[in-house]
Amino acid sequence: MKSIFIKNVIICLCGCWMTMFSQLSAHVHDGQTKIGRKTTISLYGLKTEPEATIVKCRTIPFLAAPESKWNGTVRKFSGHEETVPVGTVAKTLFLSGMINTWDNGVAHWGEHPELLENRSDQIFIGSRLGDIVIEYETGDTDVIPVITGLTAWFFNQWKFPSHDAGTVIREPFASRPEFMTVLRNTLKVKEEGEFMTPDNRYKAYFLAVTPRPLTINNIVIRSNPEIRGKILVSGITLELPKGIKPSLHLHSFGKQTVDVIDATPAFATEHFPDYEASLRSLSDILYNSVEDLPDKVAYPVVSPDFHGAQIRFLSNRPEGAMLSNIWIENLKNIDEKFEKKTGFFYETGEKSPFYGGYSGIGTWEAVGIYRQAYGRTADHYVRQALKCLEDNERTTNFVDFCDKWLYFYRSDHNPANGPDNKIFLTGDVEFEAKKYPADAPPHWSFLVYPPQYSPGLEINEIPGSEEIEAHASIMVNRWYAWKLLGKPIDEWMTSLRDSVYHKSRWQSTRDAADFLCWWMDYTGMDVIFSEGEFTGWSGGRSQIPPNMSKETDIQKIRSNYANSDMYEVYASYSSMTALQCSADMAEATGNKALADKYRSYAARIHSAMIRLLAIGPNHNRMWRVARNSVLPSLQDCLIQTWFGLYREGLDPLKTDKEMTAISRNTLRRQLNQRYGYAPVLAMGYGIGWLTHSALVLDQMDDAEHLLMNIARYTYDKNMDYADTKRKIDWHKWLWIIPEGVNILPDGRWYRICDLSNGANQGPVMNALEICAGIDDSKEHRLRLLPRIIDGMTGIEVNNFNVMTIKDGKNVNVSINYQYLRGKSFYMKSQKSLPLVDIRFGPYENEQQAQSVIKAAAVKDISVRAEISGVYHDKPAYWVWLEGIHDLSEFSLEIEGL
Repeated sequence: MKSIFIKNVIICLCGCWMTMFSQLSAHVHDGQTKIGRKTTISLYGLKTEPEATIVKCRTIPFLAAPESKWNGTVRKFSGHEETVPVGTVAKTLFLSGMINTWDNGVAHWGEHPELLENRSDQIFIGSRLGDIVIEYETGDTDVIPVITGLTAWFFNQWKFPSHDAGTVIREPFASRPEFMTVLRNTLKVKEEGEFMTPDNRYKAYFLAVTPRPLTINNIVIRSNPEIRGKILVSGITLELPKGIKPSLHLHSFGKQTVDVIDATPAFATEHFPDYEASLRSLSDILYNSVEDLPDKVAYPVVSPDFHGAQIRFLSNRPEGAMLSNIWIENLKNIDEKFEKKTGFFYETGEKSPFYGGYSGIGTWEAVGIYRQAYGRTADHYVRQALKCLEDNERTTNFVDFCDKWLYFYRSDHNPANGPDNKIFLTGDVEFEAKKYPADAPPHWSFLVYPPQYSPGLEINEIPGSEEIEAHASIMVNRWYAWKLLGKPIDEWMTSLRDSVYHKSRWQSTRDAADFLCWWMDYTGMDVIFSEGEFTGWSGGRSQIPPNMSKETDIQKIRSNYANSDMYEVYASYSSMTALQCSADMAEATGNKALADKYRSYAARIHSAMIRLLAIGPNHNRMWRVARNSVLPSLQDCLIQTWFGLYREGLDPLKTDKEMTAISRNTLRRQLNQRYGYAPVLAMGYGIGWLTHSALVLDQMDDAEHLLMNIARYTYDKNMDYADTKRKIDWHKWLWIIPEGVNILPDGRWYRICDLSNGANQGPVMNALEICAGIDDSKEHRLRLLPRIIDGMTGIEVNNFNVMTIKDGKNVNVSINYQYLRGKSFYMKSQKSLPLVDIRFGPYENEQQAQSVIKAAAVKDISVRAEISGVYHDKPAYWVWLEGIHDLSEFSLEIEGL
């Protein structure tokens, strides 16, 4: 089998990993980890560091120390080489360490490695970390290739998981004996223990080899300069041939009773074996490829007990059924983790598979990492749940859950005024209420519950996190909940709530909106400063004046905000929308003055965004990218296209013209990035937002590639597995959207982070929802804009709730429709809809559109064509049927429709 070399990084497409995984499995131990047959041998430790101590890895002793204690070492360093003098003959060499010091599968997405040409951050089965060269006094040399999965292994994730997961991350090997066997038969390093802390990584593994029967002058460790980090060999132990006297630089361990398997060398260094096939087998277990995609996928069978909206992507290709399964299974997952009785919207489902964090290696465990409520997730999946899983009780409880925690941030510790805020519930740090401005209204932040704070992340002088995009997202979705409930202005809006400190829902609406107005006045800016994960915590101190977090003088505080560079599109646009929504609610309650105030502040943001946050010449204006955004591929700059659905709707020709033109240019820039159509290091923040934007802007060629990649990169073949005897079944997670995906240099991929992560699940689901194109942003007029890419033959939508007006009141009505491209359209509504517009297409040219217009001529219905976006590299034509009154049932059968 042929090896693939990419810039000196070998992708050995084989099967080594299995061996290691079997050794390290938390659930299934192999024979190497148990006490086996014993033998007694004399061993000597090479003296390299004065501070080295005697440690054992399994039954083999070493003189070793962590790198931090290599003071006075005899090692000599030159560039990427490290030379260790030996000066003796050895029967067996035992090398401890055998990890890479940069010990991750991929760089954290905050580094934006998907934008880099040189991916030095990726380490995977088959990565050649470098070589260990044995130099003999005769001038001969032997080379031991140090290859991940064969002669080296991971410590991070495998023995010490990220995110305090509390367990090692070793599936699918832990539950698949046949996989464990492959791992056993490939990995040549042996390992100590199960869970270990990072300070012990230097003594977790060792490799035993047989050198030539010659005096070894040096052992040279050559690390691959194109991979981050270096090979760690922390200690060298020798078994000497009979009759050889130990030199002075050897420490005698005496006669040692060791396991035979530990004393047995993996290979002779003079003849390094060919392990390529086994490495290939091992890597094929863990990674996915295009060849692993199923040829045929069954469409989901929806239980009668499931009452959510259904979307079926009709296609002769498997991706249609894949996207259909993704829609249904993730909506069911959202239903499970969004509590009806409490309104608590968990970020991650219970026992959801966790793929070892943002630098994972492809393994997972079912632990469900993020069991909190994140403010910005109110947009990402909560809106969709409120819409597509209609439940009035959950809708109201969501509002009340958020409102309770709105009052955490206040200038007192009085329990009558809000939740106990003496300490932050996450972080166990005192909240300095006296430093919270006395005139400041309360706000939501990064975490709704439990509130989180870390002094090391503080950017400005106000205690706590003012992640304004989170605050604004909750505001908008409270407004959305109010709309879904019929825009009530009675007791629902005005009753005082004991559970929310005797505040009414209207008071919480006003308090939240007043905070944004206060924030703009306090900072003296018309764009929004956000202290949070996206712009502040990821290196944001380079964007602010020195010591900003400690300033107390009000004039200097104002100067700090004027001279900071923390004003971004995401926080600004979401705040503008939030104020517009609050104005609607104020107006409905009869408070016109307050409505005018909120709209005037929103107008200030709108104007300032175009002045300050759009860059480039007039003919090519684009939204600026946040300098220190942690978000992969930086799609937050496209917020107008993926957040505008609340108020602007889904028709790009009816959205804000100036902003939409800027967003179109921004989309083109984003698609021209290195990742192309696969910004999947984050599935929501990356490809989800990008796909949503391409669809809303009618860029149908781009949308086709992006949607197909959503289907592809959501897939993990290892979840298509069940063992009924051992009660192991991963099928529940087969179609659940991962937080991210790492694409390897040869095109294979594996999931990273956690499945069902709402912040990334939601944007992908939103993109799928846009394909259905149900736009009820203006309740008096339902507009349907189905968007069907070339890989699909049509779309079916069932049990989808739309907001409409009935007898002067907002009501929800369930609709079904089917659109078969080029053939027919059929729609049925549970109740009569007062006014409906339907758009068909896209079409390649005007002739096709005019043919449909001629055939679709219906009395009292306006039929017209328009151009929007791109289809087959040409302007895309669409046909509108507008002004269909009192629609209960409607059908159209036209060739070419």
